Amino acid sequence: MTCRSWLYCPGNDPGKITQAALYGADGIILDLEDSVAAEEKLDARELVAEALRSFDFGEAQLCVRINSLETTWWEEDLRAILRSPDRVPLVRIPKVESPETVASAAALVAEIERAAGRQPGTVRFQCIVETPRGVEKAYSIVTSSSRIDSVSFGAEDYCAQTGASRSPAAKALDFARSRLVNAAGAAAITVYDTVWGAFRDMEGLRDDAKRAREIGFDGKSAVHPDQVALINEIFTPSEQERSWAKRVIDAFDGEGAGSRGVAAVEGQMIDAPVVARARRILASPGVRDGG
Repeated sequence: MTCRSWLYCPGNDPGKITQAALYGADGIILDLEDSVAAEEKLDARELVAEALRSFDFGEAQLCVRINSLETTWWEEDLRAILRSPDRVPLVRIPKVESPETVASAAALVAEIERAAGRQPGTVRFQCIVETPRGVEKAYSIVTSSSRIDSVSFGAEDYCAQTGASRSPAAKALDFARSRLVNAAGAAAITVYDTVWGAFRDMEGLRDDAKRAREIGFDGKSAVHPDQVALINEIFTPSEQERSWAKRVIDAFDGEGAGSRGVAAVEGQMIDAPVVARARRILASPGVRDGG
């Protein structure tokens, strides 16, 4: 499932967890990492594990961001959130800088699956690449395990290490963003953009999200519920895009172009790559769901 929006929800806040499904996000991230203070990590872990067993999150895809593998918490995070056999969340792994990080998480998850009698490979990963080293190794990271479902960009750590600007007019993140989009495309997985931390700055969010979509991201993470609707809007193809896609597919199918490999729409040559782009537009969240 591709998500236009991922809403972060602090794992130590039961009120926010119970309301997370009300804001229209395609995906919900129950967070055990940065939004939870060290002294609250254990309580947050148990709260998230209980929420996975008993709370109703509607149609949203569920994801849990565990603590970094550089900490002492990540192993028990995985054991707790994978305890329930009925609801297996996507596991968002932060600060991934190498295939070895993925391999370490995959080894423990395979052990947990065996102990639970689950089919191997059931648990899927979303890797967060958020450092210059991780960006440099993006392709080797996203192709390192069949468990990898998607990859996400984390700009704050990247900017801290490079000095890059996060202003909406700046293009300083284009290189890192394009590197991740290219790696994800080569691996045929989805790719999600970083959060826009200034949650009251909606124009900044609009500019930042539009730039991310232009570069090729499938969606974007949100730190506040008020950001969700705008992110969904930006990452939903416009009526113009939908109309173009329908004309392309109708021309390609209706003229029997599949056998010839080419057709024409309004003076534009239509071949297999263009048709694939059109089908991708019509399969986008918000279009396929009627939104």
